[in-house]
Amino acid sequence: MAWFEVNLYSKALQKDTVFEVLMPDIKEIEGKKCPCLLLLHGKGDNQTKWLRRTSVERYAKKHKLAVIMPDARKSFYTNMMYGGGEYWQYISEEIPEKTRKIFPSLSDKREDNYVAVLSMGGYGALKIALHYPERYHRAASFSGGVNITKRAKINVNHGKAVFGDANYIPGSENDLYHLVSFAGQSRKLPELYLCCGTEDFLYEDNWDFHCFLKEKGVDHIYEEWKGVHDWDFWDEAIKRGIEFMMGGRN
Repeated sequence: MAWFEVNLYSKALQKDTVFEVLMPDIKEIEGKKCPCLLLLHGKGDNQTKWLRRTSVERYAKKHKLAVIMPDARKSFYTNMMYGGGEYWQYISEEIPEKTRKIFPSLSDKREDNYVAVLSMGGYGALKIALHYPERYHRAASFSGGVNITKRAKINVNHGKAVFGDANYIPGSENDLYHLVSFAGQSRKLPELYLCCGTEDFLYEDNWDFHCFLKEKGVDHIYEEWKGVHDWDFWDEAIKRGIEFMMGGRN
């Protein structure tokens, strides 16, 4: 695998940005387009954390999978209400467009594109996949903050900076429950993978979301095992998540 750090100017954020890229070696893809995982970070982390705390490079190499890791600060992958930046636009639109221009071997086909992440990013991965089911074949959330209304009301100051009044989240484009109900009415949803540690403070939220998906008949896999909100759990989660996303490929 080759590891690139890309610095460029973002129109959405109106500032210079940086993201990390893992690419299969040229000899491994032999001129073919390669599948791509958009891998998002959690709250308080940055674009380097997956590389520093897990074996994601080793897991991706096994499947000749490219991995794109942008930085979204503490934005919850949202166009922040107060002064934080247009991170939804940056992550969902700019990053896919610019990475394919810089790395033309990346496939733009739905069946070759995936999105995943932990905690804050787990919310972001599902939000992106549910907004754009025509772009992503599969999506994974590890210990995801799936009940964003609840999270915003617990972390009041940060929730207000990102979303404004938390009482307006239910039924909005930031509400995963609403997106599942709305998107599932007219479009085929991506296949979803969710997992959470049984000792994680977000366990109840993830279990409830799993039950909601079952009720709505949404195709998904849910797993839980002993673990807390930490990198020991997420290293195993990204390993399982990549196996899920690449399952069925030659």
